[in-house]
Amino acid sequence: MALESVEPIPSRWVAKAELGVKERAMAVRDAERLRVVEEAIAQLRAELGVLGVLLPSLRVDPVSAAGEVGYPLVDLGCVNLDTAMRLTAVLHDRRGA
Repeated sequence: MALESVEPIPSRWVAKAELGVKERAMAVRDAERLRVVEEAIAQLRAELGVLGVLLPSLRVDPVSAAGEVGYPLVDLGCVNLDTAMRLTAVLHDRRGA
């Protein structure tokens, strides 16, 4: 992926000094890591939605997203009893298939 094809780096990521080539490349990798995880979350949300399961707190884990190693974690969040029961039913039905 060429650096020119990536959206501009948000100002909150940029220090007062200009970023060098190494820092720009690192910022691109960080943005790509986050994009991949956000895409996976969107797909998970859509698939669960088809099955009638809504995880309202589904998101990128902010602590792991701040790190530089590996991909950020997906935080499935807390759910109410109804959602837990729906998820259990979907998993049970899938196991029986």
